[in-house]
Amino acid sequence: MTTRRVGSEFGRAPARGGAAATPVRPLRERGFGLFETTMMLAVLVILAAVVTPSLLRAIHDARQSAADREMRALVTAMLGSDETGTFGFVGDVGRLPFELEELAERGSLPLLTTISSFGVGYGWNGPYVTGGRDAADYRIDPWGQPYDVSAVALGQVRSAGPDGVFGDADDLVYPPVAFSPYGTLVVTVKGHSGELVTVDPAGCTVTLHYANEGAAATVSDDSPPFSFTDVHRGLHPVSVTCPRLDTGVASESLVVAVRGAGAQQLAELHVDLGSAPTAAATAEQAAAGTSDEPREAAAAAQQGER
Repeated sequence: MTTRRVGSEFGRAPARGGAAATPVRPLRERGFGLFETTMMLAVLVILAAVVTPSLLRAIHDARQSAADREMRALVTAMLGSDETGTFGFVGDVGRLPFELEELAERGSLPLLTTISSFGVGYGWNGPYVTGGRDAADYRIDPWGQPYDVSAVALGQVRSAGPDGVFGDADDLVYPPVAFSPYGTLVVTVKGHSGELVTVDPAGCTVTLHYANEGAAATVSDDSPPFSFTDVHRGLHPVSVTCPRLDTGVASESLVVAVRGAGAQQLAELHVDLGSAPTAAATAEQAAAGTSDEPREAAAAAQQGER
C-alpha cells in the first residue's frame, strides 16, 4: 500500500480529483512591485532632503564648539586663568611660547625652581596641555588643520575654520582681541618712624624678581618713583632695603601678582626705619667726640716721640 503526502517541502499544493498539482510561490519569495519600489525611493529622498541639512548643521556646530573649547584650553595653558589664580606658561617662563610644542615639551628650558625665601618658582612646569587621540592632537583643529602658530605671539589661537583656509570670514580666533602678557609695576615705599610716615624715603632700593627664559632673575631701582615696565604676567617677589634712621639697614618684601594686558599694577612696601637720635643725644655724642680730640692728639704726639 502506498502512502500519499499531502503537500511537500517544495510548497506544492495537494492535487484534487487527480488533476496536476499547481506550484505555489511562498510569501517570502514575493518582491516589491514597481509602484511600491518607487514610493519607497520617494520617501527616502524626501527624508534625506529633510534630515541631511540638519545633520550637517549639527556636525558643523559640534566642530565649532570643539574648536572653541580647544582654543580656550590652549590660551589657558599659555596665560593661566584669573578665576583659578594661575598664570600658565607665561608665569613660569616669562614669555609666550614660540611654538605650541613648548606647552607639551620642555626642550632646553630649565625645570621649575622655587625661590625658597618667597615660595615662588620659575621654570618649565608642564606639560600645560595633553593630547587627545595622539600626542600632537592639541595642535590640530576639529577640521584636521593645524592651528595658526603666528597668532600665539599675540596671545591668541586661530583656526582656519571649516574651509581650512586662513584669512577669510570663517576663521575662528580666541580671544577676539590680542592680549599682551606684560604690564607695569609701580612700587611705593612707606617708611615708618614712630608715628611719622615718609613716602619713598631717600636711600631705598627696590628689587623685582622675574623669570627670564625660565630662570630666576632680578632688576633693581634705587630712584623713586620705583617703576618696572614689561613685567610678565605672574607672581613676582618684590623687596626693599632702606637705611635706618638710627643704625643699620631695614628691609621688607611681598609677592605681587601682575595681570598683564598692559595694565599698571600698584604695590606698597612698608618698612620700619627706626627712630632718629634725639637732639640731646646728638649734642652729647658731639661733645664726647670733641672732648676726646685733645687726648687723641696727645697720644699721637707721645707715639711720635717714641
